[in-house]
Amino acid sequence: MKDLVVWVADKNMEAAVRVLFGKRLHSLGIRKVTLDIYVHPQRDPGCFQDGPEIFRGFRREFRHGLLMLDFAWRGGPAGSALDLEEKVREKFQRAGMGDWAGVVVLEPELEAWVWSDLQKSPSALGGKREKPRFVNGSKNKGSGRRGK
Repeated sequence: MKDLVVWVADKNMEAAVRVLFGKRLHSLGIRKVTLDIYVHPQRDPGCFQDGPEIFRGFRREFRHGLLMLDFAWRGGPAGSALDLEEKVREKFQRAGMGDWAGVVVLEPELEAWVWSDLQKSPSALGGKREKPRFVNGSKNKGSGRRGK
């Protein structure tokens, strides 16, 4: 039995999860985790709508499930990121998966904080305390080269 099945809303989340549970395990202070990661074809709306349904076939193969989606998407429910997270948690509870599956709602989108101008982003991921190479496209406008 594997440890974790993760459904994400896009390829960027998939890449981040692979790095966090691969190269950055030591930064998280956790043991090696066996996992499978899937990208939902309908992205954030699909993750929200399908929630527990996409995990049904995985309960016998995995110890836990994790659903990751962004807070802001066209047509998304009103409220805060915490409200959206609670709605998904309620869906898992009603489906009998409350103790098996978890949800992470990202606000702002993953890309916004990873590529932000914050000096803390790299160190939070276990890297050196330096600015990310791709800080703000407008700073490099006209050069044709990003991050140089």
